[in-house]
Amino acid sequence: MTTRRTFAGHLVGAGLGLALGPRASARAEAAPGAAGPGLACVPAGELAARVALTASRLTKGGLPEFSRDFVLADVAQDSRRRFAEYSGDLSGRYLEALCVLPAGDGLDLDGLAGQIRRHQHPDGRFGNPQLRYTATEIGGLHMAQLWGNGRLLLGLTQHGLSTGNAESLAAARRLAAFLAGVRDEAARPEVAERMRGQGAMGIICFTQLVEPLVLLASATGEGRYLEEARTIVPSLGPRGIQHAHGYLTTLRGMVALARATKDTALRTDVERRYADLVASPDLCPLGGVLEYFGWDDRSFSDEDRRAFMGASGSRPRDEGCAIADFLRLSLDLFRATGRAGYLERAERCLLNHFSLNQFATGDFGHRAFFEQGVMPTPSVGRAWWCCTMHGYRAFRDVLDAVVRLDGDRACVDLFQDVDWAREGLALGLRYRAESPLRSRLTIQVHRTRKDAPLLALRKPEWAESVTLSLNGAAVSAPEAQGYHEIGQRLLAGDQVEMAMTHRAFIETRDGRRLAPAEVGGEIEGILAAGPWLYAADDELEPLFFGEPWQGANVVSLPSELQVPPSWPPERPFQDPRRHLAAHYRHGGFPGEHPLVLRPIAEQTGRAPGTVATWMLYRSET
Repeated sequence: MTTRRTFAGHLVGAGLGLALGPRASARAEAAPGAAGPGLACVPAGELAARVALTASRLTKGGLPEFSRDFVLADVAQDSRRRFAEYSGDLSGRYLEALCVLPAGDGLDLDGLAGQIRRHQHPDGRFGNPQLRYTATEIGGLHMAQLWGNGRLLLGLTQHGLSTGNAESLAAARRLAAFLAGVRDEAARPEVAERMRGQGAMGIICFTQLVEPLVLLASATGEGRYLEEARTIVPSLGPRGIQHAHGYLTTLRGMVALARATKDTALRTDVERRYADLVASPDLCPLGGVLEYFGWDDRSFSDEDRRAFMGASGSRPRDEGCAIADFLRLSLDLFRATGRAGYLERAERCLLNHFSLNQFATGDFGHRAFFEQGVMPTPSVGRAWWCCTMHGYRAFRDVLDAVVRLDGDRACVDLFQDVDWAREGLALGLRYRAESPLRSRLTIQVHRTRKDAPLLALRKPEWAESVTLSLNGAAVSAPEAQGYHEIGQRLLAGDQVEMAMTHRAFIETRDGRRLAPAEVGGEIEGILAAGPWLYAADDELEPLFFGEPWQGANVVSLPSELQVPPSWPPERPFQDPRRHLAAHYRHGGFPGEHPLVLRPIAEQTGRAPGTVATWMLYRSET
């Protein structure tokens, strides 16, 4: 029988194998964010299981299977496959994702890249060679081609960087030349106006080209690609009703462009747009974003929303690509500014919305929302054509962000199970929940040298208190600018522990945060304990969802949150130490009934169902 532990164990082993392929092991101390596949940070534990789950989906089978012909279909213009008009989208994403995070031996990316290059037209483009790019003719099919060609430009460039393949870089240059040739016409204001409200065929298909052009400049050393990218930026309008993935991808490209050109004004513009987003209803309380901006903006009518409702349905739904983009953008801005708020938002997204979006198959895709949480849909929701690959791509950014070198310090920024090695310091990080209100990070020093950096550990916003120890003895390390620094050089064999107590609060729809003991009467909200957002789900608590439960059931929280006295049957990605015991009064029958609340991230381990995130709460005190 496969239990949660044996399931995770198999995937952890696979995760270690996929993270250090033959190329990666030779470059194991590459800089974070480096273009090549070398990993300074190798996943373990649940993170490795999640990485391996999606890697297996991309390389080992499932439906539809990512066979070579299937991957090539969008450049071969095979109309049997959905979204073939986005020429290069799937093939480019596939190539990029598996170059930056190799999935073990036996995957012939060089051969795949060679097959992709054979479909390049003489003018440099991929896909329909008949499309004419004049300002009067550019429409949805043109935008789809620009989008797919942009993702393929990223994939070819990344392949060239990761492997040194000159042919892929040459193909990327030819593709960039085609895109430069159509830029002036696509950048005309009348084109952006005509594409307004066109969803995934909007102007964001053009503006997303900033990201691959910046990468191509890095790969070739040719500054002209940065100038090409700079001329595209003004075409990005306000957020409005937009396809979130394209908009956020453009912002990520703008951060990369600002970094490459040292343009602080451009980065400030991205920060302004980011702040506007997080202050709006377009930021989902679960930590990410929906597929389209504009669902809850009362200034837009249903007619304004008609285009994206036709694509996504009558209820809001998220998209793994956009959630991954928000996670990556938040990490990018933290790296660029050092401001803790970006890291806090990235972590909330990673541990909650991003993890919720990952399906038990390893796919990422769409979860549909209703007033109280997440619901099943008539469609399966696993977006193999984009989200599965883009979600996998985001794992590399997460790995690069766990530990950060900052001068003479190695800063632990994210609490994940990883093995990390750089600058003469090799660490094993393991993070464990002890209850909903307590957790512990253990750091084992595997290797060090005299000039190795000092260790500094972030104090997260969700931590009530922090206690540090070195080899079992208490360490005094006062907080300074959000970090606790171990003020001595560590030795091989040393063990550092960081014990944390957690804040618990109920977050209301208007953004207030109340500790459970502060709740007077009944209040609607989402419950958070430490970094985790909690929910009830119909697989393990079916009677909770019997009519009439919406707006009628009331959950009672004890004065001190506790784990349940007994655990339900194990399932993948479940950690019973994070579970929370409560009681509830049902709206349709009398009595106080036990209820176990679980982190929303645990939904990866089950088939999609009804999940209540917004509930009525009261305090037992």
